[in-house]
Amino acid sequence: MNEAEGRTVPRRAGALAVAIVGVVFLVLVGGWLIGTKVHLAGTNSIAPRYALPGLTPGHKICMKGLTLPADANGIGLLLATAPGQAAPVTLTVDAGGRKQVAHSAAPASGAFGGQFRFTAIGRAVPASACLTTARPLVQESGMPGGAPGTGTAFLDGAPIGMLSVKYLRPSRSLLAALPSGTRHASLFRAGFVGSWTYWLMAAVVLLIWGLGLRLVLRGAR
Repeated sequence: MNEAEGRTVPRRAGALAVAIVGVVFLVLVGGWLIGTKVHLAGTNSIAPRYALPGLTPGHKICMKGLTLPADANGIGLLLATAPGQAAPVTLTVDAGGRKQVAHSAAPASGAFGGQFRFTAIGRAVPASACLTTARPLVQESGMPGGAPGTGTAFLDGAPIGMLSVKYLRPSRSLLAALPSGTRHASLFRAGFVGSWTYWLMAAVVLLIWGLGLRLVLRGAR
């Protein structure tokens, strides 16, 4: 093996190693940024939560005093059914002069769940919603008793407390949220910090990475 060949093999090996690391990085970070996530427009409930009476077929729980945000296209509730089979549930939302029917399911594992999607109204409006189920629910999460508020619930007209309500925005990727995310990140920083600060930091990181890659390849001889 001559001197030129002795230099070529390590350089290629170094380049291959860097390329593999780069591809893995791009796949992991790219998948994380492109992956979608449900965003909240607001909620009336922060832990702790309490169990409200269960709902059975032929009965309904109605929530009053809701204020649906303009961009909300869903409502999340914490519903639980007995282990075995998921319980189909229906939520009828009355907001902005129109009624919309949304369907979901309480999970069969005994955990809490239930997201109901509908068309966003486009403006903040008062709303009410009624919940029915095809199989018995063990419980709903909320706050028993207390003063009336957003999500005040009535089982067949009788008050049972306040259901935990989450207003959902359309799902979107973290990549699409980056512009607003940098703006929000700068709100409680020093006055000279703005959205541009985070984009500059990202550029500096990429520049340092590029310089480091060049040094690695130069040293692989």
